[in-house]
Amino acid sequence: MQYKNSEEYSKEKEFFSLHKAKDIVSYFKTTSGNQLKRFKELDGSNKITELRNLKNSLNLPGFREKQKMKPFTFKDTDEYRKFDEYKSLKKDHEIKAF
Repeated sequence: MQYKNSEEYSKEKEFFSLHKAKDIVSYFKTTSGNQLKRFKELDGSNKITELRNLKNSLNLPGFREKQKMKPFTFKDTDEYRKFDEYKSLKKDHEIKAF
């Protein structure tokens, strides 16, 4: 019996083809890397919840109307402070990584 015709050869060949498969390599890089750990830590955190709440409040029609007001009056409103806080949270490096 030759090695090329053996079951071991076919299993070895399958192993090497799976070893090079991009989706499998990507999976193991993701599960062993820091990005997944950081994502899980941020998922559901106060920062993310606050960002989502601010984003929802900025999408309300009342906010858009006040934003169209003259800039000096808009800057004196609570909505502007929320908008400013939203912009600063979007720039946060942890949230960008999320």
